[in-house]
Amino acid sequence: MTQRAKRVLVAVLSAMLAVILSLACVNLFVDANDDVPALKAEYAVGETVAIPEYKIDGQDAESVVIYPSGYAMKTDVVSLDEAGIYTVEYRATVSGQLKTETKTFLANRQTYSFSGSSSYYEYGVDKSQYDTGKTGLHFKIAQGETLTFEETFNIHELGGKEFINFYVTPTVKGTYDVQAFYVYVIDVNDPDNYLKIKYQAVVFGGNNYVYSAAYVLAAYNEEVLSAENGDSVRRNDRFGVGSWMSLYGNADEVNGPDQAMKNQWASLHYDPETMEVFVAHNKGKGRIIDCDDPKFFDTAWKGFSTGDVRVRIEGYSFTNSHFNFDVTSFGGVDYNNGGKAPTATVKDIEKPVITVNYDIDGDGVQDYNA
Repeated sequence: MTQRAKRVLVAVLSAMLAVILSLACVNLFVDANDDVPALKAEYAVGETVAIPEYKIDGQDAESVVIYPSGYAMKTDVVSLDEAGIYTVEYRATVSGQLKTETKTFLANRQTYSFSGSSSYYEYGVDKSQYDTGKTGLHFKIAQGETLTFEETFNIHELGGKEFINFYVTPTVKGTYDVQAFYVYVIDVNDPDNYLKIKYQAVVFGGNNYVYSAAYVLAAYNEEVLSAENGDSVRRNDRFGVGSWMSLYGNADEVNGPDQAMKNQWASLHYDPETMEVFVAHNKGKGRIIDCDDPKFFDTAWKGFSTGDVRVRIEGYSFTNSHFNFDVTSFGGVDYNNGGKAPTATVKDIEKPVITVNYDIDGDGVQDYNA
């Protein structure tokens, strides 16, 4: 081989070696976590999250998950049963020293949740055949499923004003989709402490004027559903306090057909000072019960602990797969008069109670410091 050929070969080999070395150097600086799925910024309460594997300076790291409440545990899978900020602390021993890196994500609680997957909702102007023109939340609650308003509010602060305004639009006018539904107003601090209100249609005689009405009963906790009717109290009755909002979709037509669906609404009220529960409608307002009056119940109710409540809706005796439950105001927000609907999720901003287990692996040694 000539000297010139040798020089060319050496140059080619040198260039190839330079390329190989440069590629090797590039690989040296590739983050070992680049191919690891990243945690999302937000999840929903109730989800189960797999914590991605992670390396620190090339060493496999273990993951410690710190809940919003402050509770910490070593795990690679976490069930999000608290709302708020979760912190994942990755820990690895590198050259005899403990090194850590942290990642965070937010778990939001759904504003509206259903107990099953067949129910759904929309927000906006009513698009049903009834053409009410009302803006609100339009729920389709499936048979056997319940709707929960996860966003809490303080019912004491409403001072007796309505905490919910609603109407019902059956699939076929004149035939109810549910014979009744329940409204549960649940104490956030004590779920066993609640108001239960039953709004029911009454099958009676075929008179359209009667079909324009419904009847309401109420109780607290496990007490018998009751309602004031004149000078008497009805208990577990098919009647109760009358309400001119019909589950048949037959709003009172005395004022003319063009006014019928405008009048198709009802609202529920709780007065924290007197502990009375009311139903209002286009003809007025009626008291259902007084929770601390022995006329209604033998034992006086103590009321809600702080006033913070959560509401659940449950249909009863379905004749269809769903029933339409339309809400125009809730928790002091009037959607039909310029009020903005809540977002799809709500952040839990309550101060956490810190309960940290520092002995994560149970060996009696405190191996984590908050």
